[in-house]
Amino acid sequence: MPSSEKNPCRVEAAVIGLPAVRESAPVADVIALPASAAAAIAWRVAGQLHLTVIVKATFAFVPDADMQRAEPQPILRAEVHHGNNPGRSVRFTTDVAPYLGRTDVLFTGHAYAPPERAAHPLPLRLAVFDGTRPLFDKRLVAHEKAGFQRMPVVYERAWSGALGEENPLGITQGEGEASITDPGAPLRPAGFGPIARAWPARKRLLGATPRKALEGAIAEIPDGFDWSYFQAAPPDQRTMFLRGDEWIVLEGLSPTRPHVATRLPGARGVMRIFGLSPFGVPEGHPLDLVADTLRIDGDEQRCTLVCRRSFPVAGEAALAAARIVAGIEVAGETLVWPDPRRMEQAAAPASPVTSPAVGGDDAVTVVIGKGAETVVLADDEGASATRPILPFSHASRHDAPAAQTGAVASTFVLQPDDGVVTAPPLPFADPGTQGVPRAAPAAPIAGAPWSGQNAPRIVAPAFDAGTMMLVPESEEVAPRVPPEPEPFVAPAPPATPTPPAVMAPIISLGAELPAAPAPPAAPAPATSPSPHDRIDLERCAAIAAELAERPASRTEILAKHGLTDETWRATEQRWNDAVDQEVKRGVMALRDRFDAAYLAAWEAIRGPVDVKTYATLVVADERGNLSASLDALRIRRTVWIRVKRRWEKRIVDPVLAAQVKEEIARVRSA
Repeated sequence: MPSSEKNPCRVEAAVIGLPAVRESAPVADVIALPASAAAAIAWRVAGQLHLTVIVKATFAFVPDADMQRAEPQPILRAEVHHGNNPGRSVRFTTDVAPYLGRTDVLFTGHAYAPPERAAHPLPLRLAVFDGTRPLFDKRLVAHEKAGFQRMPVVYERAWSGALGEENPLGITQGEGEASITDPGAPLRPAGFGPIARAWPARKRLLGATPRKALEGAIAEIPDGFDWSYFQAAPPDQRTMFLRGDEWIVLEGLSPTRPHVATRLPGARGVMRIFGLSPFGVPEGHPLDLVADTLRIDGDEQRCTLVCRRSFPVAGEAALAAARIVAGIEVAGETLVWPDPRRMEQAAAPASPVTSPAVGGDDAVTVVIGKGAETVVLADDEGASATRPILPFSHASRHDAPAAQTGAVASTFVLQPDDGVVTAPPLPFADPGTQGVPRAAPAAPIAGAPWSGQNAPRIVAPAFDAGTMMLVPESEEVAPRVPPEPEPFVAPAPPATPTPPAVMAPIISLGAELPAAPAPPAAPAPATSPSPHDRIDLERCAAIAAELAERPASRTEILAKHGLTDETWRATEQRWNDAVDQEVKRGVMALRDRFDAAYLAAWEAIRGPVDVKTYATLVVADERGNLSASLDALRIRRTVWIRVKRRWEKRIVDPVLAAQVKEEIARVRSA
C-alpha cells in the first residue's frame, strides 16, 4: 500500500485532531476525487471488521438557484470549538463517525438584523425542503434589550435549562436573560448548532463504553452500543437522508439579505473499491454513499455536505490492501475517475496548501502528517466572554502551534466569530471566488431534553459477518412527521438538476414526490360575523381537548357546543393562524392562553400530571423511551409538549424545582 507521504490525496484525509487513524494503522488508502475531501476509518463490532469511507464537498450559496462548488473543507477528525476554546460550544463536529442513522443538519453563524436598524426581537429560521415539502423547519428568536445588528447564535446565549444539564454553557435563571430562545418553549435551551460529545445529553449514551475504545486505530464498538451517540445535531434537526438537491432556507441568518433560499446542486457521494479482488470484491466495485451530514455556515454563505458508506472486510490484511477512490459528484459535471493502474505512480509528496483568506482572523490550521493530532484555530478576540472549562471538558490538544509538530499544515479561513456589534456588517464577498451490530441498538435515540420530541430509532446496518461480499445494508428510520411551517414555495432555478439516482442500497427514500403543487395557504377568516367568530380562544382550546379525549362522537361534542364540522374547522383555523402569527413575532401570549385552557379541560377529563408523572416522562425522554411511556399513560405527544411547556414555567419556583430534581434523580436511579 502506498504510504500517505507518497499520496497527497491520502494526506488530505490523514489524521486531524483525534488519533482515530495513525500512520501505522492498517487503514485503506483513500484518494479523493477533484473538489472533494475523503478519508476512511476502521472499526470492529461482534468480531467483524468494517471500513467506513467518508467524503465531503463544500458549496457556495447562490440565492434562488443551485449552489456552486467551493474549495473543499478538509476532513475534520476533532470537534472544532468556537475560539479554539474547549470551554466553549462546538462550531464544527468531527466528520469521522462510523455510522449515522439519520442526517444531521447543523448551522453555525450569526443572527443579522436589517442593516438600516437595530433589531429586537429578530425571528430566525433554518429550514430544509425537498421541493415544497419540508424535511424540517425550525424557528428561534434573537433578542437584546438595546437592540443589535449582529449576534452569535451559540448555546452560551441560550437558557441552560431548569436543571442545568441540558445546556451546560447556558444562562441560568437569575443570572441574566437569554438572547437566543425557542418561541415554542421560551425557557428551554435553544440553538441550531451541534451538541458537544462531552455534554450529558450525548455522554450518557456511551453507557459503560470508554470513549477511548471508539478512538483507536480500529474503533472497538460493543454489542448493544447506542449508535445515536454519533449524532451531534439536536433531535429536531435530524431528518431523513438527503438526496443532494434539497433547498436550504435561512431567515435572519445571512449578512447580505434577510431571506436566503439556495439549493444543493444534485450532489451525491460515489466511490470505487480497488485492491480487494483476492478477497472476493471485483476490481473497481462501485458504491454510492449516503448524505448524512449538512453543515451550514451562515457567515461564509456556504455549506459542506458529508457522505458516508461502510462495508465489511475480511481482516486487517484486506484493510491494508484496499484502495478507495471517492468523492462527491454534482449533476451536470463529468466525473473523471483516475486509472487505478496509475494511482501509485501519480502519488507524490504533499506540499502545504493554504486557501486564500476571505477575511477575519479565525483561521483553522489542519495539521497533517505523521503523529499529527491537532486542529488549531486563532482565537476570536471579539468573542463573547468565555466560561471556565467545565469538569467534563477534556484538556485541549489545540494549544501547541503547528511548527512544534513537525507536520505539514494546511489552513482554511473561517469568518470572525465575535460578539454583538453595533456597526453594520461588512459587504459580503462572493464565496464563489474564493455498521455495524448484528441487531438494532437496545434503545432508540435519546434526544436532547429540550427537543420536545423523541428522536427516531436508529438501527445500524446489518452485514453477513462470514463473507467479504458487499451485501446490501438495511436501515430502519421511524416515519417522519413533518412540521407545519409557513408555506414555502421554492424559487424556480434556471434549470432543474436531474434527480440523482438512489443513493445506496442501504436506504429507502420513500415514495416519489407527488406531481401536484402544495395546497395553497388557508384563506383569512371572513370579516363579517359568523358562528365561528363567537368562539373565543379558551373555548376553542377546551373543545379541542374534548374532541381528543372524550369517548363521545365528534358530531355529538360539536352539537353540544352549537357547532357544525364546517364551523369548527373554521374556528380552529382562525385561532391556529392567530397563534402562529404571534409566535413568528416572538410573542407567546395567545399560545400560553391556549395551552392553559387546553390542559385545564384535558385534566378535567384525565386527571392532573403530578411531579412523579412529569419526572418519569422526563427520564423516559432522556433514555429514548418517551413514546412507549406516553403510550402506557395514554398521553398523546402533542399534549406532552403542552405539559412540558407548562412545567418549565412552573419550576421557576425553587421549591417545586427542588422537588422535581429530587424525583428525577430517584427515577434515574430506580
